[in-house]
Amino acid sequence: MKLRLICVPCLIIHKVINFLLLYLMIGMVNQGFAQMYEEHPKYSTSASRITSTNSIKEDVFYRLECAFENTCLASNLSGFKVIKRNLNGSFIISIDPSDLDSDALDLKSIALFETDNAWKKSSNITIAENEYLNGEYWLAIEDEQEWSDFEIREPRISTISDFGKYEKVLIQSLQLEHFLNKEFVTYIEKVSAQVKSEATVLDLNLHPNRINTIQAYLTRFDGSSEKVSIKEPFYNVSDIDIAGRYANTGMASEFTDSHALEMTTIIAGNGNSSLNGLGVAPAVIHTSSSNEEISPDPAEYFNSNAIQIQNHSYGIDVESFYGIGASLYDQQVYESPEILHVFSAGNSGLESAAHGKFQGLSGYSNITGNSKLAKNVLTIGAVDTTMKIIPLNSNGPSFDGRIKPELVAYSMAGTSNSAAYVSGVSVLLQQSFRDKFNSAMPSSLVKAFLINSADYTETLGPDHKTGYGSLNAYKAMLQLEDEKFIQNDLVDNEEKKYSIAIPENAVNFKATLVWTDPPANPNDQIALINDLNIRVLDKNAQYHMPWVLSAEPNIESLSSAAVKGTDHLNNIEQVHIEKVESDTLEIIISTENPLESSQSFSIVYDWEAENDFSWTSPTFKDNIPYNGETVSHIRWESSYLGEQEGDLYFKLIHESDWSLIEEDISLRAENYRWDPEMVNDFAQLKMAVGDKSYISDTFSISEPLRLNVGFNCTDSLSFYWSRVDQVDDYALFNLQGTEMKLFERTQDTVITIHKSDLSSSFLKIQAFKNDKSLIQGRVIDYNLQASNCFLQSYFVEAIQGNGIKHSIRLSSFSGVDKIQIQKKDELNDSWNALAEIKANSFSFEFLEEGPNNGFNESRVIIYLNNGQTVLSEIQSTYFVTDDNFILYPNPLVLEEDLKVFAKEAKNRAEISFYNMQGLHIISFPVPNDRNFVDLSSLREGLYIYRIKDTNNQYDQGKILIRN
Repeated sequence: MKLRLICVPCLIIHKVINFLLLYLMIGMVNQGFAQMYEEHPKYSTSASRITSTNSIKEDVFYRLECAFENTCLASNLSGFKVIKRNLNGSFIISIDPSDLDSDALDLKSIALFETDNAWKKSSNITIAENEYLNGEYWLAIEDEQEWSDFEIREPRISTISDFGKYEKVLIQSLQLEHFLNKEFVTYIEKVSAQVKSEATVLDLNLHPNRINTIQAYLTRFDGSSEKVSIKEPFYNVSDIDIAGRYANTGMASEFTDSHALEMTTIIAGNGNSSLNGLGVAPAVIHTSSSNEEISPDPAEYFNSNAIQIQNHSYGIDVESFYGIGASLYDQQVYESPEILHVFSAGNSGLESAAHGKFQGLSGYSNITGNSKLAKNVLTIGAVDTTMKIIPLNSNGPSFDGRIKPELVAYSMAGTSNSAAYVSGVSVLLQQSFRDKFNSAMPSSLVKAFLINSADYTETLGPDHKTGYGSLNAYKAMLQLEDEKFIQNDLVDNEEKKYSIAIPENAVNFKATLVWTDPPANPNDQIALINDLNIRVLDKNAQYHMPWVLSAEPNIESLSSAAVKGTDHLNNIEQVHIEKVESDTLEIIISTENPLESSQSFSIVYDWEAENDFSWTSPTFKDNIPYNGETVSHIRWESSYLGEQEGDLYFKLIHESDWSLIEEDISLRAENYRWDPEMVNDFAQLKMAVGDKSYISDTFSISEPLRLNVGFNCTDSLSFYWSRVDQVDDYALFNLQGTEMKLFERTQDTVITIHKSDLSSSFLKIQAFKNDKSLIQGRVIDYNLQASNCFLQSYFVEAIQGNGIKHSIRLSSFSGVDKIQIQKKDELNDSWNALAEIKANSFSFEFLEEGPNNGFNESRVIIYLNNGQTVLSEIQSTYFVTDDNFILYPNPLVLEEDLKVFAKEAKNRAEISFYNMQGLHIISFPVPNDRNFVDLSSLREGLYIYRIKDTNNQYDQGKILIRN
C-alpha cells in the first residue's frame, strides 16, 4: 500500500526536487534553513504539521511545501509522485514506502501538513453537488484493479468511456464523499455541458488575414496534398463548393447541420457557387468527425488517415480550469507532435468565470471549454475588419494566467469562423513544408509560423484578448518559404545558441519559441511542465527578453500592456525588437528546470526593412468590393515607424490622371474603407508617402451579374442577364463534375441551350473586358428557379363595368412567333380565338370587352417559331352584366364561402335563406360588388334565397348545400 502526500510546486513539473533531498542526505541543511519554515509567512497555517516520519499514515494524503521557490525546481525526489500542483507553491505527491529513506527525509527542512480530500474536486463541481453526484463525471484513477473491483460492487456507477487512467462515468445519487475518500480516485470533474455551435452565419472574407494574397501570388498552395478533419456534426458533402473531396473515415456523426458545412466551406470551399464559397485551401481533402464526444479522437484516426489538422468550432460552458479534456489533448499532441488541434475561443466575452483564480472578473478568462485551455493546441479569437476586438469574443487568460487565445482572425459572426480560417492556413503551411522537406511539419512549428507572423492589434505586444495578434497568412507563408526557422532539442541544463545575420535598417525583428510540453495533471493550478526560455543577444551585449503579461486577478492588471521579462507560464515565448541596432543577433534557448528527457522546440524569426510598403488587397485577382456587394477595406503592409501618413489615390486603367481619395491616412492602420462608384471597369491605387509612390496591381471594380432563367421547357432552356457597357463578351460556366467550366462565350445577353448539352443544372455568368474578367456571378440551379416553358404567368381579373383584364408575362420572347388568348364557348364546348398578340416584350395586358354574364373561362397559347406550342392552364372568373346578382358555386360545399357578386355595389342589399316550407332561416348583408358569405351554420339541404333591399327585390332562386 502506498503512502499519499501532498506537494505544491512553485513553478514546475510533477517531479520534485532531487537536489533538495541530496542536500538533506549529506547533512547540509543547517538550523537556520530549517528555521525558515517556521518563520516564513506562507507557512503560518493552522493545519496540523507532520514532524516525524512515524506520524505518516498509510493511504493518507498530505500537503508538502518548500521554503524557497528554487528548491522546488528539480527533477524527481526519490519515491515521490506529483498528483497536483498549485499556484501558491505547494504540491500533492504520493510516496512509495519501499523507496523512502526515512533517515534522509528531514521534516524540519520541508513542511508537511495533514489535509482533507477536497483538493480532488474540479472547480466545476457545484455547491449542489457537494453532497450527491448525479450525471456524467470524469474520474482520474490511480489503481485500475481497485477501480474495477469498486465498479463491480457499486450499481450506481456505469462506465461510458475510458481514456487510459481517465474514466467517464454515469453516476446516480452517489455521495461525493464516497469518492473523495477512495485512495485510488485522485480527481473528479463534472463532464462539460453539451456542445453548441459558435457561429450561425457564413462570413467568408479572405482579405483581412491576407489569405487572398496567397491565392494571388503563391497559387501552388491549395491544400491538394493535405487532409483536414472537421470535428462537428456531419454536413452535406455534395455541396458544389466541397463535393468530390470528402474522405469517409467512419467517424462522422449520424446528425447533420449547416454550421459544419459553413466551417468546411471556409476551410475547403473551391468557389464554384460564388466568391462567398471560396475557402482558404480549395483543393484540400476534408473529412468529418463527430463531436458528440469532445475528447480527442484516437491517435490512430489521425495517423492512419494522414490527418494533421483538426478544426474544433464549437463551445460549451465557460470553464476556467485544467481538466481531463485539456490534459488529454496535451497528451495526444505530446505523443503525436504532428497533430494540430485548432479551437474557437467561444462567444462568451461578456461573461465571467464561475470558478478559479479569475472568478467573477467580467470580460476575462471566459473561454468555453477546458479543452481549449490545453497548452499544445491553438485557441482562436475574433476581430472585425479593422482588427478591433469584438465584445462577444471570449477572452483569456487561461486559468493559470497563460496567454489564451494565442491568435485572432477576422469574423463578424463568431469565433467559429476565425478558427476555420486558421485551420485552412495551417493546411497551406503543411503543404509548403511537405513540398520542401518531404515530411510532416510538427505542430509546434506550425504554431510558431502563425504566431511569429501575426500582426499586433491595438497595442505593441500580446494581450489577454487577442493573444499574439491577428493572423497574417501571407507573411507566415513567406517566412516558411524563406526557411526562417530553427528546430532542435534541449537536454538537461544545456543552452542552444543560434547566430542570425541581420541586414541594415531592420525593424520589427521577431523570434517566437514554441515547444510541445508534456501534459499536466488534471486539476493542476499551473500547467507548464518544462520551462524553456528565449533571450536574444545583440552585438552591444544587450539581452532582449520575451513579452510577459500580468496574471494578477484584477481588471487593471489583466488589461495592462505587455512588458519584457522572464516567462514561467507559457510554452510560447516571443521576443520583439522594434529597431535593430546590430548586424548580428544571437538567439539563446535555455531551460529553467532540469529536464528528465530531451525537449524538442521550434523557433521562427523574421524582420522587416524599414520604410517599406506593399499592397495586399486588392491584388490582380481581386475585385472591389471583395464580393461585389459588401463595402470593402483596401489593405497594405507598412514598416514605416511612428505616425507616418500617406495620401491615397486611384485611377481607372484607361485614365492618365490620379484622383485623390483621402489625404493623411495613417500607414500604421494598414487598412482603409473604400466605397467607389460601381464602374464595371479596372483600376489601380496609389499611396504617396513623401517622395515615394506605391502603386497597386490592376483590379476590377464591378458587381456580379445575375443569371436569370428565361424559359425552362422539356428539351431546352433560355437564360438572360443585364448588359454591362463596353465589355468584350460574356462567359457562361456549367458545373462539370466538381468544377465550373466554360460552356459558351457570347456577346448577347440572352442565350438558348439544349438541355442535353449541359453536364449539370448549375450555371453562372461572368463578363470580360479587355480580355480580363470582371467579378463572377453567383451560380444558380435552373431546376430551382421560378420559371416555366416561356409562360411565366397568366391571370384574369373581372373589372365590373369594363370587362375582363387578361395579364400575360413571358419568361422569354426569343423564339416566340405569337400569343393567342382563347375563350371557352360553353354552349358548343369549344375554344375560340379572342385576341392575337405579336411577342415583342415580356409583359402584355388585354381588356376583353363584353364578356359573358356569369362564368367565363379562357387560356393562352404561345406559338413558337419552330412550330411547337405552349399551352397555359385555364383561368376562370365571374362577370355581371345586368342588375342581377350571381351566386356560385351552386351546389355549395359547406367548407366553402358562397360568392355573391353584383355589377355594382348596393349598400343596403341583403341575402336571406328560407327552407322549402318558406320559413326564414338566416340573412346576411351583401353591400359590395364582391361578397363572400359563410354558410357553415346551415345544414345540408335545398334552400330558397332572395336578394333585396328596402325597396327592391333583385334576385331569387334555389341553392343546394352539401357536405
